Amino acid sequence: MILSLAALVAVIAIGRLVGEPPPVLEDEQAAGFADHGLLTAISSVAVAPDGADAVTEALTRGVTAGRQNESPYGWSVLSREGDVISVAAYYHWGDASPLNFRTGPERGRACRLYDLRTSPVVAHAMACPGDSPDRPGS
Repeated sequence: MILSLAALVAVIAIGRLVGEPPPVLEDEQAAGFADHGLLTAISSVAVAPDGADAVTEALTRGVTAGRQNESPYGWSVLSREGDVISVAAYYHWGDASPLNFRTGPERGRACRLYDLRTSPVVAHAMACPGDSPDRPGS
């Protein structure tokens, strides 16, 4: 019995090591971060004289208004058109270790258009484009 259980654990662990990483899931926690924490950080940087440039630079550097692009929350700049910046926000809830037996996505994502032409900055939900990264900074 114990050998069978050990063999099962080994098979699952090896499968996790060589298998495809789980896909990202559109997620409420990522949406909450996009609509609150990230929106607040973007809004505080957007008051700079060249607001859109300052926000884009801060997001690209990975630090904006004290928020860092690190787990469990993160982001990727998708595009910018003038004073409108599209961003994918992420929430990482999983454990990527090979002994994690949880199936399904390890990361949630929500995409937003941040309109810096308005005061205050407004976040509009958008469908994540097909080429959106599955993780921050990728």
